[in-house]
Amino acid sequence: PGRSGARPLLLALHGAGGSSDDGLWAFRAALRSPGMVVVAPQAESRVWNPFYGPDLTTIDRALKRAFERCRIDPRQIAIGGFSDGAGNALTLGLVNGDLFRAMMALAPGALIAEKPVGKPRVFVAHGRSDTTIPIRASNAIVRELRAARYPVTYRTFPGGHEVPDAISKAAVSWFLRG
Repeated sequence: PGRSGARPLLLALHGAGGSSDDGLWAFRAALRSPGMVVVAPQAESRVWNPFYGPDLTTIDRALKRAFERCRIDPRQIAIGGFSDGAGNALTLGLVNGDLFRAMMALAPGALIAEKPVGKPRVFVAHGRSDTTIPIRASNAIVRELRAARYPVTYRTFPGGHEVPDAISKAAVSWFLRG
């Protein structure tokens, strides 16, 4: 935590068909970061719906509980996800850029943001041998974000549809460095 005792917060979204534990696993390096608050809700169905319905209510409720229980640093709030959760993290992060100052997308497949707010910084990582969501999806997302003048850090790694320890650590370190 900072000098004021305020803590960084990460909202971690799991991939399709996954669980809240999978969201925690993707960002496991955050669990080893003293003072970090990690919120990992469970999607109401197999996939996240970032536009309407119970998933937004679930996310809002989880964030509200975190803010009630912990002193959160408003300058250090991030959203991140893996796979389907990564695309949804980007979508929610872009339209809520006034809340989320950073976004971490690990193997994202899509980006949909009709009315972006602010310019949160972005970390994207993708395995070069990913056959579930080919790396060309991240290449296109990174090009689109950079063209819109978002600050983007892009890491590729040898491997498939996974989150190696080094990538989890790199994403969390990137977030905490600000």
